[in-house]
Amino acid sequence: MPKIIIKDIPEDLYQYIKNRAQREKRSLSSEVIQCLESVLKMKRRNASEIIKRARRLRKGIDNRLTNESLNALKSKGRL
Repeated sequence: MPKIIIKDIPEDLYQYIKNRAQREKRSLSSEVIQCLESVLKMKRRNASEIIKRARRLRKGIDNRLTNESLNALKSKGRL
């Protein structure tokens, strides 16, 4: 498998990746690979794929909130 050496990583970025790897129970190397994959694959999506996914996600959301219910909550000071 090919290897990449990354030099001069800013300390704060290194700590962020290290903490995220620990939180996700991955090695530092695996976390960097995961980050690269997620960013590079995201860029390949076109607008129609993003819209389709957003519409699927919206269907799963409880749509009981209406303008009227939101205004009522705002007037009660809850939002």
